[in-house]
Amino acid sequence: MSVDVNQEKLGWSRRYGVIVFHLLILVALAVVIYYPVLAKPLNNFDDLKWLADTELRNTFTTIFDPSLVTKNPFASTYYLPLQSALYFGLVKVFGRSPMAFHAFSIGIHALASVLIYFLLLTFSKRKTLAFLGGFTFVAYLGHKQSITWTAAAFSHPLVSVFVLATLLFFYAFLKTNKKVTYFSALAMFIVGLLIRESAVVLPPLLIVLELFGLGQVGEREKLSFSISKRDLIQRSYKYIPFFLAIIPIALISIRKFQHGSLNERWGGVVSGIYPGLRFLDFSSLLVYPAKLGVSMKLILVALLLAIASWIIFNFRKQPLLFFALFWIAVALAPYTISNFNPALAVTRYLYPAMIPFCLLLTLVFSKLVEKGKKGEILSYLMFAAIGGAHLFYVLKAMY
Repeated sequence: MSVDVNQEKLGWSRRYGVIVFHLLILVALAVVIYYPVLAKPLNNFDDLKWLADTELRNTFTTIFDPSLVTKNPFASTYYLPLQSALYFGLVKVFGRSPMAFHAFSIGIHALASVLIYFLLLTFSKRKTLAFLGGFTFVAYLGHKQSITWTAAAFSHPLVSVFVLATLLFFYAFLKTNKKVTYFSALAMFIVGLLIRESAVVLPPLLIVLELFGLGQVGEREKLSFSISKRDLIQRSYKYIPFFLAIIPIALISIRKFQHGSLNERWGGVVSGIYPGLRFLDFSSLLVYPAKLGVSMKLILVALLLAIASWIIFNFRKQPLLFFALFWIAVALAPYTISNFNPALAVTRYLYPAMIPFCLLLTLVFSKLVEKGKKGEILSYLMFAAIGGAHLFYVLKAMY
């Protein structure tokens, strides 16, 4: 009996021990990288505006009231009730302690890194690559302001947590067809919408997730569109609640934005060739989040366009790669048409897009691993070098 118990423990250790070890390293990295910010004060503009806002948004009614206008231009221009609720809750428990707010911001980043690990593990089926993808994400130099600036951390990183949770639950639903996973995905999506309206990109992503057969990862390698009309209608029902949840949030957000004080300052949308230029700029910064000369940026953009073209051309054979590419485009799309300050946009809006970029890297390196032992070693070394470079520069910036 004792032998059987020991074998069971050994089996559990082999199966989950590595995963737990990887997760502990990712959480520790998030803490070590951003530990110095715990001693920093809160931002003089954004954070103090949110803190002052808690004096008026201090009940369920006032927090969720879309018509309430205060001196906080962010809560008065956008509909962000759960951000307001988070600030109010932290003030209620910890007062205005900067350390508490920064610790919560680091916790958000650590949680996002844990969920990304599970996402990468789900799609790649390789623990080492999932860890290296999570490592690259947690150390990514471009996240610095998103974590050290509390108002930014409570926005894009926090909504990214719920985007990841929605995708993981919905993927589980596609695999198991269990109602609890479906309603969990829907609940995570609604919470994400109430944190940041950028969560509206999720339903198209979920549709592509199912359309491309990703609910059967590992069961078929090539994409098949052999879906009958009856199946298509039956499948569409599950997306209706997601789109219905968007409608009230979208109507409230549009109305508030049109009358918000930030609309004139840096709001509005742009048209013409400018959105395309912003998209290419953001895409290049996912690879190298620092200022580049025009020539180097053109070379990098040309390389990215060539890789994207190859993935699109081979999307039937590489549905996962195409899904990751589609996700990057969807994540960046709302910000490419925005007239928001480009310098601030780059440091904040790349956070959600870095998730599918890490997925894309993980999938590309997983293809290299399949080439044999040499390909496996090369993929691990290259992936580790990317994450290590980001870690070196972010530690240099923080310390």
